Amino acid sequence: MSYYTRNHLQDDWTAHAAADAQRRVRAAEQDAGWYFDQATRRQKAEFDATMHALLGVTGPRANRARDAARTQWQRTTAEAQTLFERTVDSLLATGEVTAELDEAWTALADRDATLPVLAAAS
Repeated sequence: MSYYTRNHLQDDWTAHAAADAQRRVRAAEQDAGWYFDQATRRQKAEFDATMHALLGVTGPRANRARDAARTQWQRTTAEAQTLFERTVDSLLATGEVTAELDEAWTALADRDATLPVLAAAS
């Protein structure tokens, strides 16, 4: 039997801090992602419909259509992406979404809900 045991004071506190920081970032991104999903339902439906229509289709024309759909997605969700990043920063700094950000998300989701869903490109 050994008289020496593991010294808990010599734990790797840097690793614990890094793991805690990563956990906090993941949680903040998940919470902000919920807002993003709510505000981009129409764009997501359009993107999914376009990609679904292109399933199994190969060739340059289909590749251009996929690239156009990705570009459209990035263009139409740019405002939501900016709010997403601001929300993650707010959650990491204060642990909550500010009233200003909540109002911005609500306005964006309401604006998205009033627009019609366009037909998928085929």
